[in-house]
Amino acid sequence: MPNNVRGGFRTKLKSAGSDGFRNLILKIEKRLEERLGPLMREKHVTPWVGAYQQHFASQRSSGEEDAGVYADLRTLVRSSKWKVKYQPQFIDAIYQVLREKHSNMEFEVAVWFEYDCPEIGSRKSVDLFVQAWFAMSPLLDFVLQDKQ
Repeated sequence: MPNNVRGGFRTKLKSAGSDGFRNLILKIEKRLEERLGPLMREKHVTPWVGAYQQHFASQRSSGEEDAGVYADLRTLVRSSKWKVKYQPQFIDAIYQVLREKHSNMEFEVAVWFEYDCPEIGSRKSVDLFVQAWFAMSPLLDFVLQDKQ
């Protein structure tokens, strides 16, 4: 989500509050588990959320990251399925960084596929990417609410 996304993302984020943001991330995590769960359990797929700040030396230069907070989405879920420790404070920290930003902060929800994932080297990889995109639909709904 670029720094200057239109549509009042930050206003929506503030009005949703910390609980609303946490619920949004939980919806995405649940949808990813439904679609990619076996691969997530085998450590081939990792769902991430993050907020980071970067600067650019010039308009043509690539950005350099100054700071960032990243977390596995599963840190928000108490579950014996995952080997990830329950630590919701990371999601809360990301929310606070986004809510109180004073610079060119960017936000991302992503799915990282490991190269050792058996499906990545096959035609099935396209379906995995599509499933990951579908799982992100709660974020798109949040950003686009009140736009219809």
